[in-house]
Amino acid sequence: MSLPKKLLLTILPILYIMVNAYFLDIYPLFQYDEVYINSASHQYAMHGQFKSDMHPHKKGFEWGYFAHPPGHFAIQYMVYKIFGFGWFQTRFTGLIFGGIFIFLAGYLTNTCTKQIRNALLCEFTLMLNPHIVYTSSMGRMDTEAMTFSTLAIIFIYIYQNTQKNKFLYLAGFAAGISCMFHLCAILLAISIGVSYLIITKKWKSFIIFGSLAAVPLSMWVGYGMLFHRQYFYQQAIGHSTEKWAGMHIIYNFVDEIVRTGFNYRFFPFYILFILCGLLFPLLYNKRNNSPYFHLLILIFLIDFIFTSLLMTKVSGYYNLYYIVIANIAVCTIWQLRHTHILQVVYNWLIILCTVNLIIFYAIPHYAAALAQKNERDYNPISEGIKKIIPPGVNVCGIPEAWYAVIASGSNIEVTFPNPQKHHYIIKNKHNTDFLRYDIPPNYVPVATIGKEITPFMGFTFSSTDYQMTIYKNTILCP
Repeated sequence: MSLPKKLLLTILPILYIMVNAYFLDIYPLFQYDEVYINSASHQYAMHGQFKSDMHPHKKGFEWGYFAHPPGHFAIQYMVYKIFGFGWFQTRFTGLIFGGIFIFLAGYLTNTCTKQIRNALLCEFTLMLNPHIVYTSSMGRMDTEAMTFSTLAIIFIYIYQNTQKNKFLYLAGFAAGISCMFHLCAILLAISIGVSYLIITKKWKSFIIFGSLAAVPLSMWVGYGMLFHRQYFYQQAIGHSTEKWAGMHIIYNFVDEIVRTGFNYRFFPFYILFILCGLLFPLLYNKRNNSPYFHLLILIFLIDFIFTSLLMTKVSGYYNLYYIVIANIAVCTIWQLRHTHILQVVYNWLIILCTVNLIIFYAIPHYAAALAQKNERDYNPISEGIKKIIPPGVNVCGIPEAWYAVIASGSNIEVTFPNPQKHHYIIKNKHNTDFLRYDIPPNYVPVATIGKEITPFMGFTFSSTDYQMTIYKNTILCP
């Protein structure tokens, strides 16, 4: 690829990072996932303790953190160690990887098609995917996992074209690193390897790829089982088995399709764009299909099957992995030699998909974030907590208070209140916390902070707000 094309492919990812960085502190609101995932990195970077304060209601987290593979933990540890702790350091990492992932997806599409417009279409549809924007802006590990998974596919394509073994090794290592971020990345890595074997029938290359991909995860599992067997089993194995969907095959497939449809219910033309893009070439244009398209289709199908069978249907992030693979695959066949009528239909689907994502996602969500900026502003929450809660005390709180309490110099745990330990309790005003409990009798309310979010165009664009009530322990803080 020429330098001008590479530079052109960086425009949309950079725009994606800049736009979402502007909204980073107000969309989405701070919530449990980013606290749950990043607490251990904060503890290790700031206090040298390999634990998490966000799970003390579960056993073992006070002695170690093995709930997730250590990739995101390691990256956030380095970020906190170098740049300090704060909401920006937590969220900007995922956003940067989101931009890198979008660039790599465009690069992969251009590698497959040699068409820059296909690559730009891929980047544009991905940067408007609401779940990609959401997860990359809330300190999760999904964009990191997808970045290395996409890199693995790129190296496989380069290996197929050049037959240089170093690219096969790099593909295996990239897939292995992706497995260090999320369970779904493990399924995707297996899907990549199996798809490659089906397409090429090269068992030796498949074994090399699989062996190298298994190295990082095997080292983590081996370390955990050898040195922290009890906690590793409670957290990593326990967390994984919680996601096990059970072998109700037909029900799982139907449930996965329904869940995906529900998650994209406001974006029917985006789903139609993907479905038609996958079906048209298979039904009407088999000879002109790129072998790259067939590999991507197989990766998508196998990952969809694995996700349907193995993952519980409680999250919107599991289907994101196979959706982005399908998105890339569809963009590789645009402007191939279809019949005239199919090309016209597909061009119109692209237009409708783009309009759908802009009108029903980009404009209303970003406009709502601006209109609700005062209610979404975290600074009054942080200042309010600093004025009420003195440094050095223990707080039983909600995830939304995590940044503010730590900034005030105190310690926060997301757990059930202990009157002998917790000086303060911070509770959601609407009592919508994921931990439901009654306030113990020796706590009295001292303040309510935060604002209710005013609906914009009839919607709040958030399931919660920052309204919280602070309670003081009258025995520990007379």
